[in-house]
Amino acid sequence: MFIEKNILKTQLLILFLCLLSLELMSQPSFDTDSTIISIFKEQDEAKRLDLLIIHAYDIKYKNSNQSIYLFKYAYEIAKKLKLKEREIYCVYHIADTYYIISSFHNAIKYYKIHGKLAEELNDTTQIAGSYYQLAFSYYKLEDYDKSEKSYLKAIKYYNLLNNMVNVGYCYNNLGLLYGRRDFDKALIYYRKAYATNKKDGGIYTCSINMNNIACMLLYKGEAEKAKPILDSALNLALESDNKQALFYIYGSFGEYYQSLKNYKKAENNYLLAWNLQKQFSYINGIQNLLEIIRIFYEEKEDFASAYYYYKIYIRNKDSLQNINDAKTFLQQEHEEAIKQVELKNREQTLIQKEKEGNYQKLIIIISFLLFLAFGFYFIKRKINIKREKHLLDKKELNDNIVIEKIENKNKELVSKTILLGERNNLIKDVSEKLIECRPNLKKANVEIIQGIIDDLNSNLNEKQWEEFHQNFLNMYPSFTEALTKDFTNLSPSEIKMCTFLKLNMSSKEIALINHMTTSSVEVARSRLRKKLGINNISKSFTSFFAQY
Repeated sequence: MFIEKNILKTQLLILFLCLLSLELMSQPSFDTDSTIISIFKEQDEAKRLDLLIIHAYDIKYKNSNQSIYLFKYAYEIAKKLKLKEREIYCVYHIADTYYIISSFHNAIKYYKIHGKLAEELNDTTQIAGSYYQLAFSYYKLEDYDKSEKSYLKAIKYYNLLNNMVNVGYCYNNLGLLYGRRDFDKALIYYRKAYATNKKDGGIYTCSINMNNIACMLLYKGEAEKAKPILDSALNLALESDNKQALFYIYGSFGEYYQSLKNYKKAENNYLLAWNLQKQFSYINGIQNLLEIIRIFYEEKEDFASAYYYYKIYIRNKDSLQNINDAKTFLQQEHEEAIKQVELKNREQTLIQKEKEGNYQKLIIIISFLLFLAFGFYFIKRKINIKREKHLLDKKELNDNIVIEKIENKNKELVSKTILLGERNNLIKDVSEKLIECRPNLKKANVEIIQGIIDDLNSNLNEKQWEEFHQNFLNMYPSFTEALTKDFTNLSPSEIKMCTFLKLNMSSKEIALINHMTTSSVEVARSRLRKKLGINNISKSFTSFFAQY
C-alpha cells in the first residue's frame, strides 16, 4: 500500500513538471526590439494604434518589410475601432512602401483600397493622389492603357481642386507615356502640359515641356518648327539656372543639328549636355544621352569616339543591372519576411489554444485522481502529435525554400544568358559596321579600327549555348534523357527549345538568344506543342515539363 502511494506521488510530480514545461513553452516570444515589445504590451488599442503608426513611419525607409507589417497591423486595429482617417493613412503608406521596394502589383492593390476609402470620406485630394500613384505603378508594369486612364482620372479630380501644378505633371507624364509610340498624341499632351504650367507651373516646368514638344517635332521630321521652341526653352532654363533642364535641352539641340548634318554644332551641344550630367544622378537619362552620342559619332564615322562612349554606356548598364538585382533581392527578402511573420502568428495561435487546453486538463486531473494514468498518457500523446506536426511544418517550409531557390537559379540563368546575348549582338553589330567602313579609311586609321575590332572580338563569347546547356544540365541532369525517352522523334533543335521552355522563357527571350525572330519562335512552339501532344490550349509548357 505504501509503495502504491509513492508511485502515485511520483506520477503526480512528473505530471506537474510536464505541465509546467508546457506552460513555459507556450509563452509567446518576440525576436524584435524593445520599442515593438512595448507597443504590443499596450492594453489601450487607440494608444497602441498611435504607437504602431509612429514607429512604422520611422522605419519606413530603414526596414520596409517590418514597416509594412506594422502598418497592416495598425490598419486592422483602425478598422476595428472604425477610425476611417487612420485607415486611409495606413493603407496609403502600405501601398507607398510596396512601391518603394518595387512590388508594384501589391502597391496597386492597396492604392485601390486607398481610393475607395477616400471616396467614402469624400476626400477629393486623396482620391486624386490615389489615381496619380496608380498611374505610376501601372507605368512601371508597362500597362500603358490603365496608366493613361488613371492619369486622366487624376486630372479630373485635380481640376476640381484647382491644383493646376499637378494637372501639368499629369499631362507631361501622359506625353512621356506615349513617347516614341505615338508622336501626335504625345504632342497633344505635352502642349496641354505647357499651357497648364505656363499659368501656374513656373519657369522650370515650362522649359521642360517646351523641350519635350520640340523633341516630338524632331522625331516627326519637322526640325524647322522645333528650332524656335528649343531656343525659347533654352532661354527659360538659363534664366532659372536649372542644370537638369539644360542637360535635356542641350541634348535636344544636338539631335536638331545632327538632323541638319551640322556635326560641329551637334557635337558642341552634346558635349555641353555631357558636361552637365555629373550634376544630377538620373542614370536612365544619362544612358539615353550616351546612346545618342554613340550613334552620332558612328554617323560621323568617328569610331574611336563612338567606342569611348560605348564603353561608358556598358559600364553604366552594369551599374543599372546591379541596382535592379538589388531591388529584386529586396522584394524577395520582403516576401520571405512576410511568410515568416505569418508562420509565427499561426504558431502563437496554436500555442495559445494549447495553453488554454492545458488549464482545463490540470483541473480535470486534480479533480479525478483515479484517471491520472489516462491523463498522463493523453498529455504525452498530445506532445507527440505536436512534435510530429512541427516536423511536418518544418519539412514543408524546407520544401518551399528549395523550390524558391530553384526558381531563383532559373531566373539567374535566363538573365545571364539574355544579357550575354545582347552583349554579343551589340559587339557584332559594331564590329560589322567598323569592317564595312574600313576600306574607305587611310592606312593609319585602318590600324586603329582593326585594333578596336580585335578588342571587341576578344570580348565575344562564342560558347554561349555550350555554357548555357552545361548550367542547365547541372540544374536538371535527367531532363533531356527523360524527355527523349518519352518522345524519341524530337530533333536537336526541338530538344534545345524544350530546355528554354523548361525555364519558362518568353518567345522574345528565346529569339534574342538564338538570333531568330519572335514569329519564328512562336511557329516552333506551336509545332512542338503538337509533337508533344499538348492538345489543351490552356495547359502551359511549364506545367507540362514539371513532370521531367
